[in-house]
Amino acid sequence: MINRLLRTAAPVRGTLIASTLLRLLSQLTAAGLIIVPAWVFTTGPDLSPWMLGVVMALLALTAAISRWGEQVCGHRAAFTLLARMRVELYDALVRQGTPRVRAGSGAVLAVATRDINSIEVFFAHTIAPTVTAVLLSLTAGAALFVLDPVAGIIGVAGIILGWLIPLFGHATAGPGEAGIRSLISQHLAEDAAGRLELQSHHAEANRLRQLAGLEDRLNRAVTAQGLRVGFRQGLALAWPWIAAALIIWATSDVVAAVIVLGVAPALDAVEGFARTLPTALESARRYYQLIDAPVTIPETTEPARLPDGPLDIRWEDVTIGQGRPILSGVSITVDAGEHIGLVGPSGKGKSTLASTLVRLQDVQAGRVTLGGVDVREIPLGELRDSVAFVEQTSTLFRGSVLDNLRVGNPDLSEEEAMAAMRAASIGDIDLGTSALALSGGQKQRVCLARALARRPRVLVLDEATSHQDALNQAELSRTLSGLRDTTVIIIAHRRAALSGVDRVVELA
Repeated sequence: MINRLLRTAAPVRGTLIASTLLRLLSQLTAAGLIIVPAWVFTTGPDLSPWMLGVVMALLALTAAISRWGEQVCGHRAAFTLLARMRVELYDALVRQGTPRVRAGSGAVLAVATRDINSIEVFFAHTIAPTVTAVLLSLTAGAALFVLDPVAGIIGVAGIILGWLIPLFGHATAGPGEAGIRSLISQHLAEDAAGRLELQSHHAEANRLRQLAGLEDRLNRAVTAQGLRVGFRQGLALAWPWIAAALIIWATSDVVAAVIVLGVAPALDAVEGFARTLPTALESARRYYQLIDAPVTIPETTEPARLPDGPLDIRWEDVTIGQGRPILSGVSITVDAGEHIGLVGPSGKGKSTLASTLVRLQDVQAGRVTLGGVDVREIPLGELRDSVAFVEQTSTLFRGSVLDNLRVGNPDLSEEEAMAAMRAASIGDIDLGTSALALSGGQKQRVCLARALARRPRVLVLDEATSHQDALNQAELSRTLSGLRDTTVIIIAHRRAALSGVDRVVELA
């Protein structure tokens, strides 16, 4: 896992090395601010106060500049790594088609945000300080033994203790708190989504009691962790002074004692390393689990092009689903430019069948053709440009209505956008309106307008007008009836919801 993480960070390796070297210089010069005066005042050369002040100023300036450079390189590496990992994750999900993540879309969101952030923090803000701590510890140990073997023994023992202190209590510190916080987040998300049901069933008090229980568990976990952290920090503050005092008592060597005090701040990075390494490894496991998921929708290696003009659709003896199939032996033909209705009870596979047309999933037997070409032989980009799929669940993004109409169609002009809005019977909504402020029915019509604006050759509406009143439903039916060069499939539960179609196909 660590080797693969290092390969992931390869594009920013140079920046991370620069950050590490600058941090090493910063730590060395910062330590020099207390070591040089001790050396000068005890056994060093006889420097004038003015000369000593110049040396100290140069050390301070070098420490400040190198610290600034370290931060610049670290953040540059951090943001570059964040962007690359998220793009890599998105590309992997696209190659996999419709990902079947057991924990749902929330798991993908957690990996894309929290887990990638954890990996980035480990690389960009933990590796350089830890490497610096190792180098300074070795350098300080060697210098102490050169000055005095007794001072070396005491100092190295103190440095080893400084490395061990951050490891105390980490076996039980992090996961408990993180897990409880995740439960609280899930609880609040469920409350927000189901607030109307909670009010109608008078369940607010019960949910608040459950939340209070989670908060109490969090309070106990945070308190226990705080005690452990406080104990570690107390030891981390005490050990350098104890070691320095012992060195002075045993050897009277002030410079050796000050070297221990100078190197101690660098060992603070060990705390971060001990905390972030397990988190980063666990986050990396989840990240690579998504990255390495099998590609269920492979891109064709021998692309075939669609013919010009309206496109016919054929499902030829198709079977969908592993084990116990959702659909088996289904054959349906839709002529080019024909408008059909596809009806059937819930759970009979209407949406599943339609999804094979745009290859959100593939059939296990038989084949699906568009314009006489097997959809598995059509490049995915061309296929999904030709077929617009509007689902019952209206998905709009934060931004204006115009922003949402331009999703997948960035060159759409305002005039073209308004024409699509009027065709979807929602021309009274301003393009600058926030998309998330619309009602359920308005969102459905904006989604339909987004599809119409692309001028697709095939239009599939999966219960996409279910939230419309009778007047809007009639207007939309007239609009769809006018799309004579477009093959249209309207999916519904009931025949009564279909009007203006050429025929109705019932999926038994």
